[in-house]
Amino acid sequence: MSHKIKVTDDGYVWCIVTHAAKELLSSGALSIYELHDDDSESLIKTQEDLSRALESGNPIGIDVGYLYTNKTAKDALRRNGYHTESLWHVSDVMDRYECDELEAYELLTEAIDKTIEDVNNEIDHLAEGNYKPKN
Repeated sequence: MSHKIKVTDDGYVWCIVTHAAKELLSSGALSIYELHDDDSESLIKTQEDLSRALESGNPIGIDVGYLYTNKTAKDALRRNGYHTESLWHVSDVMDRYECDELEAYELLTEAIDKTIEDVNNEIDHLAEGNYKPKN
């Protein structure tokens, strides 16, 4: 059996289960949701909720989770305060040197560990005299 999916603009994935919604609600095995055109959802808790949702013609789905691409992952990190302009990947090392993924990861980790100290020192230098330290 093939399942249809819905992917919202923010990369959230829903498996459409309209055909099995009554059974899923009765079993209580999974939470089911009415999926609206504006990418919002409503939890279906009762038989009445389900009847309204089915009458609306909106699909019924179970949540799968976020489908992260590099862009959506970076956007999510950025929204949560992380600087994402200089993320590194093992391919950045493997494109330059003959090594496997584990070796590239180890090289990258060692280089970044050294860089972190440099970044912390530079932050201190740039903030000195401009911002009051919290310590």
